Amino acid sequence: MIEITQNINTFYFVIFFLIIIQSMIGIGVLVLGTPILLFLNYSLPDLLSVLLPISILTSLTNILVIRNFNFQNKKNKRGFAENYIPADKSLKNMFYFICLPSVFIGLIILKSFGQHMNFKIIISFVIFSSLIIKLTLENKITNISQIKKKFFLFLIGLVHGLSNSGGTLLALMLTSINKDFKLESRMNITFFYLVLALAQYSIFLIIFKYIPNFYWVILMSIFVFIGSLLGDVLIKIIKQSILRRFIDSLALLSAIFLLFDGFELIKFN
Repeated sequence: MIEITQNINTFYFVIFFLIIIQSMIGIGVLVLGTPILLFLNYSLPDLLSVLLPISILTSLTNILVIRNFNFQNKKNKRGFAENYIPADKSLKNMFYFICLPSVFIGLIILKSFGQHMNFKIIISFVIFSSLIIKLTLENKITNISQIKKKFFLFLIGLVHGLSNSGGTLLALMLTSINKDFKLESRMNITFFYLVLALAQYSIFLIIFKYIPNFYWVILMSIFVFIGSLLGDVLIKIIKQSILRRFIDSLALLSAIFLLFDGFELIKFN
């Protein structure tokens, strides 16, 4: 587990802020937390050990919050699977059998070449590319072929295992399924992101031989519970268009700072 010996107040403020963001839009802890903590000079394996369990706890709590506070009419009381998994069976199968295994490939690459790669620069370009794809293909992604969808899902898993930055691409694909961002798309993103993070964390624990600190997990659970409730309240008063662009702006800002910091590392090393 990562040793937080300095800037502890900054660390916890960032974590709590990211929990609120993920509670509102389904992603955030990994997409934004990775470049932010890299910028604060945490190593990628160490921050993975922190951000992955927080993301899992946030997604799980958010699913329970959505289920209990947003499905109050009989029409939507269809059971867990119907409420939280997209109806497209082929997409589900592609996600489970293509996206999840590619997470393993990404983590193997991270384990094998992590000491020889500048992840600050790599992740900044991943975020830039994700945002460009999101903005240019946002209204066209439903028309892509099955082969392209498979490649897209493979890329999501690979990028996520390598850099934690696959969330933007995942959100892009899943928001094309349901246009109601505040409820249906948010549920689908949250569920798939939970499955993705669980797979990544399980593989991560095996490959990197990390042992979770359960006292710390309990502490983070308190943060997650409060942040998830606050996020669910805020999303009811914020416009969908603002929510969609807010995460893009934060990711872009993180990528810019991360890119400059990465080039400084090359210069002075």
